Amino acid sequence: MLGRQEIELTASPTDQVRFYNGSKIHIPAGKTIYLTRDSSGIATAFEKEFKKLNIAARIIDATPENIPDLPDAAGLVLIPDAFCEPGDDTAASQFLLTAFSMASKNGPYLTANAKEGGSFMTCVSFLGGGFGFKHFETQISPVYGGMAGLAKTAALEWKPVLCRALDLPFDPKAIKKNAEAAVSLMMTRGAVEMGLDGEYCYIPELVSKPVGEPLEIDLDKSDVVVISGGARGVTAACAIALAEQCRSKIALLGRSKPPFDEPAWLKGMDTPAQMK
Repeated sequence: MLGRQEIELTASPTDQVRFYNGSKIHIPAGKTIYLTRDSSGIATAFEKEFKKLNIAARIIDATPENIPDLPDAAGLVLIPDAFCEPGDDTAASQFLLTAFSMASKNGPYLTANAKEGGSFMTCVSFLGGGFGFKHFETQISPVYGGMAGLAKTAALEWKPVLCRALDLPFDPKAIKKNAEAAVSLMMTRGAVEMGLDGEYCYIPELVSKPVGEPLEIDLDKSDVVVISGGARGVTAACAIALAEQCRSKIALLGRSKPPFDEPAWLKGMDTPAQMK
């Protein structure tokens, strides 16, 4: 039977997640949590919550051209200034570059400080508290979804560091109201991706589901199908099958050079070994 995987959100009471026994990391004494500045006061609200826990916290400015060196960092909270120009893809891309550079430069410090007790990096997004799978706010640039990709990549590479993609509502007031819970989740072990929306924490999971009988593709010669990323391997096989069945026009987008006449010395060779 054919199958596929779909993303579903598992909802759990936030207090159940954040107060799970043994799930908290401990920040080493003398270390600092650094938060990127935003114009909506979200970093300020988080900073206050860290200080209530007697954890040193500091808001910093960062741009792709100005990435601070933070040797005492036991935590990075990367907060985009998304409420200023929420639909600006260019601003979103610039922040992703800043976040990547911050992680790249200060990752070794987080790893070293994790061995002294604990450290974390949290990549914040504002896609509705469910990573766009519930209450998705269409006015915010989807480019900010790349923050989760940064957290997931770092989690694979920095095993000692607690890496978290934390998605929050597109509402500064609601975020500040739940700032205590948000800060707690940043230091709580568990799934890399967590969404916070009021009293519930949402974790996206892949769920296997059966696929019904294949349907006839309702395309013909008058239709145009766009295939991006080139056409090699599985993509090439799918493109050929589509062309044979539907006879549609296919627009192939990729960065490879267009087909060219093979050189004389290559004629008659079919395998990589022969070419070498």
